[in-house]
Amino acid sequence: PITSDLIERLARQMPELPDEKKRRFIEQYNLDSYRAGILSLNKFLSSIFEECAKVYRDYKKLADWLIVDFQRWIKDVGIDVARRNITPEKVVKLLQALDAGSITVKQAKEFVEHIVKRGKDLEELLRESGTALTDIAVIEAIVDEVLRENPKAVDDARRNPKAINFLVGSVMKKTGGRADPKIVAEVIRRKLTQAESSS
Repeated sequence: PITSDLIERLARQMPELPDEKKRRFIEQYNLDSYRAGILSLNKFLSSIFEECAKVYRDYKKLADWLIVDFQRWIKDVGIDVARRNITPEKVVKLLQALDAGSITVKQAKEFVEHIVKRGKDLEELLRESGTALTDIAVIEAIVDEVLRENPKAVDDARRNPKAINFLVGSVMKKTGGRADPKIVAEVIRRKLTQAESSS
């Protein structure tokens, strides 16, 4: 028999329709009808937007960069290449660096092309462009990455403060020597202390 439970279950399994998504984007992210409409019609862009929106709160700015700058190059390379090359992390790092003044709008627009076409991340692009990396949010994201990738070195650094040098070196390598090692060491120490106090 067709019960209300079955109808509800089937409704939950149905993919969200563009009109429903548009309404939700307007309510949940406070986007206007135009931005919400464009995002809701593009499955890939809308999924990247939602992933980024979990950590990046300037929803209108995020939507604009995806709709205008990213979409321009996605059309150029095709959706398959874009899916391989664009990740939420790359988009968020770019916008955070822009917000912090670490890169200019002109640089950010140039970097978008390399992210979409070549799958480059911010550290590589900064290294290639010779730009110093001063944005703490970006440095913290790279430190988090290094700590995740090197659990043994993290344990060593907790037991022996001098062992932190390996982690600092790993971060410097990822940034192509563009970050200040003193700032990197401070961020790593703070992250290790936070992790200890929360465990």
